[in-house]
Amino acid sequence: MVQLMAPFFDDFVLEPQALNENKIRLEWRHRGSDACYDVSALSDGFLRFIALSTLLLQPVELRPSVIILDEPELGLHPFAIITLASLIKQHVGLDTDRAGDTVANTTGQFPTGRHPRG
Repeated sequence: MVQLMAPFFDDFVLEPQALNENKIRLEWRHRGSDACYDVSALSDGFLRFIALSTLLLQPVELRPSVIILDEPELGLHPFAIITLASLIKQHVGLDTDRAGDTVANTTGQFPTGRHPRG
């Protein structure tokens, strides 16, 4: 999913920090390079897309019972908005019987919906 948004992206690198093995440092590798980059090299919108995609792509049994997304489209590239909307419809279930999910936005560019718990 990340490579769809950024063709230059190869993979995440998750390794324990050198000074504290209990903490994992998130880095990423550029396609065609062995060099690792800190997440600060990515835009805020791209990081937001990664976080939202990670949430939405979790296996159903690991997802929280309620997901509330407030203006998830903010800071995203237009193509990322379309992709994220598709993820929400597919994985969170705005088109299914999944209860308790809410998406709110003010831009009118994003599908919204609320399913009452039941």
